[in-house]
Amino acid sequence: MSYGALLRGVYTRRTVLATVIGVASSFAYNAVAFGLPVIISSFLAQSMLTTILASLVLNLGFAFVSGLIAVRIVPRFGARVFWIIAVAPLVGLTALLSIRWEPSGYDVDAEDFDAVTPARVLAGQDAETVQ
Repeated sequence: MSYGALLRGVYTRRTVLATVIGVASSFAYNAVAFGLPVIISSFLAQSMLTTILASLVLNLGFAFVSGLIAVRIVPRFGARVFWIIAVAPLVGLTALLSIRWEPSGYDVDAEDFDAVTPARVLAGQDAETVQ
């Protein structure tokens, strides 16, 4: 039996679905595996050892806990309930991001937001010269 049988007949849809899921999963894992250390080291200004250890602990902690939750929820309630539970926080975060997203790159809640706008900053004016 050759691998070509996976692309014929009833197996075509299953093969395409498994391939898409596999590719999407690798993107998600790589985003966490390589993005998290960059975030920890740059935003939190930590050493390389702290960055690696924190990334390892966070990856193992979330992956292990998520795996245990999935093993308990899926057989009991089904995959649909698991995905609803998994996606619900993402929907909330996306809604929050759409409300709070600041494309200006400046905190709109700051007291001097009216005085310091991106156009004024680019023009070389600051809050003191504007007022």
